[in-house]
Amino acid sequence: MEVYQYVKQRLPFLIARDEDLYRRLDNIYFRDYRGTFAISYKQNRKGSLLNFREGTDTRYRFDFPESGETVTTDTLSDIDERLLDIFMTRVEELG
Repeated sequence: MEVYQYVKQRLPFLIARDEDLYRRLDNIYFRDYRGTFAISYKQNRKGSLLNFREGTDTRYRFDFPESGETVTTDTLSDIDERLLDIFMTRVEELG
């Protein structure tokens, strides 16, 4: 839940006063699967923003399905740029 709360609180800051994008934040939701916490926009698979798994060597492990990239970090803000990019892509694709 910490990661979900971070996403919901950080994205408004990252979108920098864009009222239309701000309203779209209501379409972000999560699903908690065994071992994976998925955060999506509007649709589960097509709208995937990121998947979170607890890290072994670091605190956080994020998988970004769009790019196939994995980020392991101890600091949530390390995902800000990727999070904003994928959110903007999903809003463009799914409206």
